[in-house]
Amino acid sequence: MTCTEYKFSISEMSRTQGMRMIAASLVLIVLAFLTSVAVHFRDDLADLAIKWAMRREPDLIIGSPRDPYMHRHFVIPKNRLFNIYLHRIMRDDDDRALHDHPWWSIGMIIRNHYFDIVPRIKTLFRKYGSGDLMAVRRDEWSITFRRAIDMHRIVLPGPGKQEAWTLFMTGPEVRDWGFWCPAGWRSSRVFGEKLDRASVVGRGCS
Repeated sequence: MTCTEYKFSISEMSRTQGMRMIAASLVLIVLAFLTSVAVHFRDDLADLAIKWAMRREPDLIIGSPRDPYMHRHFVIPKNRLFNIYLHRIMRDDDDRALHDHPWWSIGMIIRNHYFDIVPRIKTLFRKYGSGDLMAVRRDEWSITFRRAIDMHRIVLPGPGKQEAWTLFMTGPEVRDWGFWCPAGWRSSRVFGEKLDRASVVGRGCS
C-alpha cells in the first residue's frame, strides 16, 4: 500500500467513525425526546385515572368504611381469568402479619411510592412462620411481579403517610390466600370477613 493509499484509508475510517458518532448522537437525542414525552404522557394518564376514580364510588372498600385501608376500582368488568384494578392505598397494611395472594399479580405505582416489608429469606419464613424482615422501596412507576405465594406488607411513606395509587393486574385464582401469623398461616376467610362491599378484619391473628 502506498503512502497516499494509506492516508486515504485513514481518512475514510475517520469519516465513517464521524458519521457513526453523529448517528449515535441523533439517536440519543431522539430517545431523550421520546422519554421526556413519555414521562409527561404517563403522568397525564395517571392524573386522568385518579380523577376518574375520585368521581365514583369504589367497587370494594378494604378495611373499615370509616377508616379504609384501600379503595379498589374495577378498570374492566371483574372476571375469573384476568382483572385490572386501580388501587387507592390510604394507610399501611395490617402490621400483625404479612399476607400472600390468591393469584399472581403485576403492580405498577402511578402516584407516590411505598415500602414493601418482605422476608429476608422467604423459604425459612414459610417453614418457621417468622424471621427477619426487610423494607424494599417501590418508587413511582416501578413495576413489581408477585407470585401467589409471595408474602409482603405495604407501608406508606411517613410521617404524613401520603396515599399511593397503583394499577394492579391479576391472573386467575389458583389458591386460598391468607396471613402469616406468629402461630402459622391463617386463611383470609378466618383472618378477615366481608360485609357488603367492605372487607374488614375479623379474628386477625388472635
